[in-house]
Amino acid sequence: MIFSLSCKKQDNTSAANKSLVLEYITKTNALKDTLINDINIEKTENIKNEDREKIIQLYFSSFQKDDIEPNIAFDEVKKDHSKIEVKKYVTLNINKNTYPSYLLSFPYENDEIYRALLLTNKEVNDGVIIYEKVVDEGEYLRISKIRNNKIQNFLYHIEYYNYDKDGNIMSNKKQKDSILLKTNSFIIIKSSFKKEKKADLKLSEKWYGKYNFTIDENSEDWRAIQDVTLLIKSDSILFHVEGYQIAQDYKLKITDTKDNQIKLFYDSPVYEGDESAVLQKTKNFGTIVFDGKKYTWNCPYIDESFTNGKKNIYILKKEN
Repeated sequence: MIFSLSCKKQDNTSAANKSLVLEYITKTNALKDTLINDINIEKTENIKNEDREKIIQLYFSSFQKDDIEPNIAFDEVKKDHSKIEVKKYVTLNINKNTYPSYLLSFPYENDEIYRALLLTNKEVNDGVIIYEKVVDEGEYLRISKIRNNKIQNFLYHIEYYNYDKDGNIMSNKKQKDSILLKTNSFIIIKSSFKKEKKADLKLSEKWYGKYNFTIDENSEDWRAIQDVTLLIKSDSILFHVEGYQIAQDYKLKITDTKDNQIKLFYDSPVYEGDESAVLQKTKNFGTIVFDGKKYTWNCPYIDESFTNGKKNIYILKKEN
């Protein structure tokens, strides 16, 4: 059956946009799937105070299973758990076993409410996040599909606006873009949620090579100019940036690959102890896209490090 947990609260996502978000799910759906793409506030119940902190701690630790940094800034609520509301939600029956779920909510930026659904075992000592939603210059959304003992996560970013080269909002998008950031698969084994191991991603040889570009290449202040190099080989991906009083060398890893794009994430420093404080905010090195003529790179780490967080699209030059 399709078990969609519908929400009666006002939803800012248009019907057309939802079809974009759920396109990947729809193609793979079967009658035995349980699809969790929304929540129903009316199904929540209060919990015992003694259980609240245990659930909150499990919620934060569950993000370690994602292999990528959370898109949500948790610094404030991590320090002050009183801002987090925890409610008992529905109990799911999976393979003749019961698994309780909990709805966690807290105020986010621009007076928006962040919501997450945590699925746990009976002992509430292991869990996995099966739903998230918050609006922040766009929408961050996690939905899940459950079949038998397997849970699949789909993490999306839905873009509402067009940006200029400096990362400033220019206009609303006529049709919102839905970007699949990450997929996760978990197997339920003896009331534990185990990350399903993926086969090593194989990178096509067409990506091998040396890429470079210069940050603020035309700046009148030479101290703002930074040279970035990306070296992609069959067995490694090396990131290097060099400029005034800065030199960084990191090993990166691939989190996803398609014919025309690859997604990159921080792996480790080339030199021990050589890590920027920015890595505590994001380890996401973004996506490189080849349109047949040019290579473009959106890189949250570079934006956070060198452009005050403004979103940019960088044009890469590939050396043959």
